Amino acid sequence: MLRIYFVAILCLGFKVKRAEVSINVNKDSLYNQQVKIFINDIYAEKLKSKGSVLIEEPQSRYDLKYSDTSFFTKEELSSIKKQVENPKVESWRNIIGTNMKCIDKDSLNRILNKKYLRLYNGWDYFYKYVGNDIYNFSSPIFIRNYQYCIFYSEINCGFKCASGELYLYRKENEKGKKFRLLYSWIS
Repeated sequence: MLRIYFVAILCLGFKVKRAEVSINVNKDSLYNQQVKIFINDIYAEKLKSKGSVLIEEPQSRYDLKYSDTSFFTKEELSSIKKQVENPKVESWRNIIGTNMKCIDKDSLNRILNKKYLRLYNGWDYFYKYVGNDIYNFSSPIFIRNYQYCIFYSEINCGFKCASGELYLYRKENEKGKKFRLLYSWIS
C-alpha cells in the first residue's frame, strides 16, 4: 500500500511539472507574439529597406541610472533588472524570421575591422556588399500586461554616423507609440 501511495505521489509530481512547463511555453509564445507585433509597429518599414541590416543578437544597453525612473514601481524596476540580466530574445532571426536581413556580430566585426587590400576600408566594403544601415536592438521589456515596452535601439551608418535611444513605448489603439524618452545619444 505504501508503494502505491508513493507511486501516486510521484506521478502527481510529474503532472504538476508538465503543467508548469506548458504554462511557461504559453507565456513565452505570448511574449514572442508581442515582440513581433511591437517590432512591426515601430520598425517594419525601416527594416524592409534593401540597405538595412539588423544585428542578429540583441544587445542589452539598458542603463536606467541616467533616467527618470519615477514612472516605475519598485516591483517593475526589479523585473526590468532581471530581464536586462537575462534577456528573453536570443536571436532576432528566430523571433522575426527571414523578413529582414540579419548579420551576426562576429561577421560584422570581421567586415568592419578588416582592411581590404587598400581598395576598401571596412565601411566601404559594408556599403558595397552588405547594406547601408546597421540596426541594433535590445530584447524588449514589457510591463503592465504588455501595455508598456522599454526598448533600446541604435542605428549605425558609418564612422561618425550613429545614434541610440532608450524609449518607453505605450500601446495606443493597439500600436506601440513613443511615450517617454529615457535616454539617447548621437555621434
